[in-house]
Amino acid sequence: MNDAFAVARSISRAGPLWPLITHIGSISGGSWFSTQLLASPTLLAEVSGPRPIDEVVSAWGAAYGARLEESLNLGALWTWMPVQTSSICPGEAFQKIIETYLDKALIFPAQDWTAYIGVLLSASVPPGSVGNLTLDASQRAVLPTATLVQGTTMPVDAYTVGFNTSDIKEQYEMLLTLSDEKSTAAFTDAHSVLPLFYVAPAQGSSTSGGWITHADAQSLELREKGGSAKKPAETILAQLPPRPSIALTAAASSSFLGWAASNTAVSDLLDAALPGKKKAALRTAIKQCLPFGLQRQASAYFEGTDRVSNVPLPITEEMLMATDAKIVYRLLDGGVSENTGIAQTVGRMQAECDAEAAELICDEPPRLLAVNTDEGPSSSGTNLKYLFSGGDLSGGKTGSGDYQPGTLDFVNAPSRAIFAEAFPPANE
Repeated sequence: MNDAFAVARSISRAGPLWPLITHIGSISGGSWFSTQLLASPTLLAEVSGPRPIDEVVSAWGAAYGARLEESLNLGALWTWMPVQTSSICPGEAFQKIIETYLDKALIFPAQDWTAYIGVLLSASVPPGSVGNLTLDASQRAVLPTATLVQGTTMPVDAYTVGFNTSDIKEQYEMLLTLSDEKSTAAFTDAHSVLPLFYVAPAQGSSTSGGWITHADAQSLELREKGGSAKKPAETILAQLPPRPSIALTAAASSSFLGWAASNTAVSDLLDAALPGKKKAALRTAIKQCLPFGLQRQASAYFEGTDRVSNVPLPITEEMLMATDAKIVYRLLDGGVSENTGIAQTVGRMQAECDAEAAELICDEPPRLLAVNTDEGPSSSGTNLKYLFSGGDLSGGKTGSGDYQPGTLDFVNAPSRAIFAEAFPPANE
């Protein structure tokens, strides 16, 4: 956020550059800023104005703090329900240890990540608009002439309903499937995640927008885990919301604990954290207790609605369970699969040039400005190197075919390489 404030000030001071921007790509916390910038003329005026930028950032922080306090007082956030384990979690004493630990350790999570991000956005956007505004150029108050690309991630599997009340002792877990069985098998065997991007085309664009992912995943379905000859597993369309609110897209792009909604991701993390035969019984016992209610840290989207409605206040256990019953799937932080925002943004530029979009000039190389919060291009640890051919992936680990280690060591993702060249040395 702070980096983005500074870059926006620099763009404003360098001359009339805003009208020259054709695409804005954002990932994770970067989507907090890009969403507010495009939805709030007031914020653009502040970052473009004469007021010192540190004062602008401080004023935003004060507004965010005020909105957060208001929401806390209304009971909208941090009404932390006691963690409850499943009926098959081994032993009451073991259940109690896990529940007590999580209750003490997880001070941060609000009960609904999307509701929390809605509060954050309302530091710049009128609170009543957060659940209704979309990123569509027709609704955009700032830079309607730019295409916006926001990244999120779909896990290989996710809990839609977990163990959240004393009288519900079942889980409902869905598995993501791709266009065909071969692609699905490769994706599942790699324990991968799927990059997913919401594209809001520029005003007057001749190209369409919506949810975009790679070629193997153009037909996304969700399959109920389990099933038998008597009761086959249910399969449904992924049903991504066609016009999601800014609360959903920003939350889905930034749900950094969202991987906890995926049985596969959490199990792989436990296998890495508790290795060896001596700890096998402990790993098994903990896995039986999943998901502890942590699936709420991924952003849910719902059946029968094209956007997320404003969350009723105060949040109650009954309301959350009623909401969970309508959840189709959950989305994770976009940084889990690609942490720069460049790959999907350049890909969108290429698609528009291939479509010969009249509004783009495609006979010159694109000029990219990356706001990257790691150690920078001179560092061997930069996220930028993964975009180039032969990038060293997660300390030299190898992935499974086209699926390679993602931003998190325990989660794989499709290769992020989009440039044929090798990553340039620090002196170039």
